[in-house]
Amino acid sequence: MSLVRTLHHFPLDPASRQVRLSLAEKRLPFVEEVVRYWEQPKAFLALNPSGVTPVLVEQPSTGEAVVVCETRAILEHLETEAPSHDLLGAKPAERSTPISCMRSSKSDCSSWAPRTSTTCARVATRCGCT
Repeated sequence: MSLVRTLHHFPLDPASRQVRLSLAEKRLPFVEEVVRYWEQPKAFLALNPSGVTPVLVEQPSTGEAVVVCETRAILEHLETEAPSHDLLGAKPAERSTPISCMRSSKSDCSSWAPRTSTTCARVATRCGCT
């Protein structure tokens, strides 16, 4: 069964960047659909009535599409659906730091990115998430 992933995002949005990094680090193919969310396109609002990017749509060759909205939900979905390349950690203790960082209200941690590449490790270190 083949699966087509489409990421509806805005290139300069930090939340969208987190999801693009995760998809790239997991080596998951995806189609990019740039959304000018401030124009409130009807097709995008049908996917996510809040009008916030990013939105991931997974369309299997048969069956209904899965629509996942908001960064944290998308990142957790990707961890569940593609566990072969683990970004958050396999054990609960390993997962707690990046998840805390994602849930933090501090703007310092808004730049959290998966820590599997040296670039991402530098970002995570800078925001104090390591």
